[in-house]
Amino acid sequence: MSQVSKVLMALFVGIAGSLILCAGTDVGIGDAGKIEANVFAALNPGNSNNAVLTFMRSESATQTTFPIYFSHNFGQTWTEAAFRPLPPDEGILRAAADPQLVFDADGMLYMLWFYAYSLPSQPLLPATGIFWAFSSDGGQNWQQEENAVAIASANAFTELYDEQWPAVDRSDSPKRGTLYLAASHRSEGLNGEASRVVLLRKAVAAKAFESTVVEVSDERFSVARLPSVAVDRAGKVHVTFVATEDEAADHWSLWHRVSEDGGLSFREARKVSNIHLPTWSAGTEQDNVTGVVVHPSAYIQADHSTGRLYLAWCADGVNQAEENGLDIYFSFSADDGTHWSTPLIVNDDPAGLGRHQFHPNAAIDEAGNISLCWYDGRAAAGNAAVHFYYCHSSDGGLAFSANKALSSAATDFATVGLNNSGYGVGRYAGLVAAEGKALAAWTDGRDGSAILNIFSAETSLKTTASGMAPTVDRSAIFQLDDAAPNPCRSQSKLGFRLTRSTWVRLSLSNVVGNHVATLTEKFYPPGSYSFLAATAGLAPGLYTYTLATNFGAASAAFVVLP
Repeated sequence: MSQVSKVLMALFVGIAGSLILCAGTDVGIGDAGKIEANVFAALNPGNSNNAVLTFMRSESATQTTFPIYFSHNFGQTWTEAAFRPLPPDEGILRAAADPQLVFDADGMLYMLWFYAYSLPSQPLLPATGIFWAFSSDGGQNWQQEENAVAIASANAFTELYDEQWPAVDRSDSPKRGTLYLAASHRSEGLNGEASRVVLLRKAVAAKAFESTVVEVSDERFSVARLPSVAVDRAGKVHVTFVATEDEAADHWSLWHRVSEDGGLSFREARKVSNIHLPTWSAGTEQDNVTGVVVHPSAYIQADHSTGRLYLAWCADGVNQAEENGLDIYFSFSADDGTHWSTPLIVNDDPAGLGRHQFHPNAAIDEAGNISLCWYDGRAAAGNAAVHFYYCHSSDGGLAFSANKALSSAATDFATVGLNNSGYGVGRYAGLVAAEGKALAAWTDGRDGSAILNIFSAETSLKTTASGMAPTVDRSAIFQLDDAAPNPCRSQSKLGFRLTRSTWVRLSLSNVVGNHVATLTEKFYPPGSYSFLAATAGLAPGLYTYTLATNFGAASAAFVVLP
């Protein structure tokens, strides 16, 4: 059962409790006296200075709102919008959750959120819906159509849609501008687990979502939930979700499906990875992350510069707990999700300490640079000093920079759930990226009072001369052999040695850095490997061959003779 379901059950059976999620930042966002969490960020593709944030704020014990803040200088200063979503038809708000934002390619901004409410005539019968609004001026002013609900249920005890995630087609396909919304559907309402993942659509000029609901998960999955959705540069719709194929729900995996017809039908589901997570996997309890309801937080991103797909999530192992606490995992696909790379652990803290990293998010800039952020408890046992961390990749996710903390002060996570039913910081944080820089926003309780606010920070995407800053001793994991012969005329043998399994790309570039050829790009176990580079057709001169791995990169040069 999701946190929304737990809260609603408490409300409607007379147990005290409410879902309290909201935000504020150290540059003036939010209300320092109110609990704020679950921040979501979006960036205008036509104006990279126009960033927008929304989050959940507890105005009182019975009222939750969704403030919206917009910036025209990439988060240096923020202004609050006047718009406040309200329950429909004079409904009495019972619970609110998951405010989200997404821009289309032309600067239209959409906001979506979840409401549970009851009508005065039926105060004990909760209705629910996923609602939407739009802004054409970068988040300052907002409008709602007459039909402002994407999908609704009149009785939350028998049916419920939640855990939504939005995406807009920014491609030049015929579906450009279509708004997609993936959501979990609980056929048994508050009393049941999410049983399937569905997709809804709104055409660019339409005033309402289409009535057709397309099921993305199928009968092979006994439970499917927590979807995310992205649209690639060709207009193909990609949906990921967390699912189990066994009735006992003991074993969970991440799955991907792609649609080439605008979300009307999907190819066969492909597994990205198994995941092991406390309270989800068989025989586990959530005693590892104080004050946080742990979710996989798996959100897909599509790189419009390369066509690759990226997915980051948190888990304490793949098939079983690795006894290293929660880690941030990352995988990519270069073929529309047919194959996915072996998951890479991105956080670079020492192994064996059992410290926790959780709830990641990702962003891709126009050049294909990947930014990742997450909550990180490496500084102390028991998550007593959690910071917000960041890293990036400029080589398509083969290697990542050394991790760095964006927060200037730590939060003791023993306090973050005390005033909001144990929910804590929420299952996602905000991250946007453009023009070689990233802007992150996160929930922070650094003063220890259980008052949570939103902090933000800007960071630059800088790399070392050889690619990414190494996070491990590279020489102990991979070595690049000398080219032989060197100089050469018709061909040269290029090789490398591995002591650990890793994804590998061996490529050639000319003296000015232009790509010439890729000799291999796939997963390799430990061993020695060599390839013949045909050079007879190359112009005479100096060439560089580069070995990129999950643990860093190395380059060497050879000369081609006339």
